[in-house]
Amino acid sequence: MDVLRVELASLGGFVASAGALMLMPAAQGVNMGVAASTLTLGALGFSRGGFSVNHMDIAPKYAGMVMGISNTAGKPIASIAFHPSGHLLVVASGHKVYVWPYQAGLDSQPSVLLKTRRSLRALHFHPAGSGGS
Repeated sequence: MDVLRVELASLGGFVASAGALMLMPAAQGVNMGVAASTLTLGALGFSRGGFSVNHMDIAPKYAGMVMGISNTAGKPIASIAFHPSGHLLVVASGHKVYVWPYQAGLDSQPSVLLKTRRSLRALHFHPAGSGGS
């Protein structure tokens, strides 16, 4: 999908949502308040549509699994990085770094690559493929 269209869908959703929220103080009753809230949440649907497409861009065959990992509620994810080769997904969560060879198929499992004493905040790969944190 065209990146500009995705960004415009997200931006349009956020702007429309902000506009709908600005209507809330002018609400003169429950019905108008509910209508403003409905408009706000409806507009946020456009921003979500622009965001959700990214999972399909990253790994079309495993988009559901990638979305599941990125939305896991058990532990907050501090950082997600894809290796430039496209074969590894690295996730920093809490005090651990997990690596997952997601292109190996549905039977592959993430494994702990690193345990630290302090919380991790960001991971990245050098464009040439060497890792860093």
